Amino acid sequence: MVWYQGESNASFLEIARVYDSILRDLLECWRACWGQADMPWFLVQLPCWNSPLAAKWPWVRQSQLVVSQTVPQAGMVTTCDFGDITNLHPPQKRELGERLAMLILARTYGRNLVCSGPTVQSVRHLSAKLRVKFVTGGVPIRLKSGAWDNVFGKYLALKPQTQFLREAQDYDDQIWQSNKPLRHNWRLKLK
Repeated sequence: MVWYQGESNASFLEIARVYDSILRDLLECWRACWGQADMPWFLVQLPCWNSPLAAKWPWVRQSQLVVSQTVPQAGMVTTCDFGDITNLHPPQKRELGERLAMLILARTYGRNLVCSGPTVQSVRHLSAKLRVKFVTGGVPIRLKSGAWDNVFGKYLALKPQTQFLREAQDYDDQIWQSNKPLRHNWRLKLK
């Protein structure tokens, strides 16, 4: 099952904040109705759309992530790193389809594929810094744009790009930053 929904569930903050429970109940209900307790369930995370209507989408995206990480046989692909922020439906359907295909082939059919991007494994406070460790599936973190600041700087308020790049290389999949608020993928406007 591929589930590419959630927009209307973000209309009200009260619903958006509990979307993980709603999604989990829906998934369990459909698995029970079809008699397939282990039916694979793959989510497409809501895109980063620059609209007042999307103001509560970060809560839904967080819920989608939580469900994909805690429900057996569930997974998720992201869309915030591509697309058009002025378009609710990202036009890069081929890239989205390829991500879904790799995730399904790896998780459902056991193919040895890198099927997701880096995810935060842990965040630790160390004096005046944060240590963010990523799970990368054994593949080094790469960026399409070639600039760390384009991806993390706007969302994690990291140090200047040159310092961040040096530290990211020094620590491989562990990134160090100054002690500023940390909330990845929570901003509506991507530039």
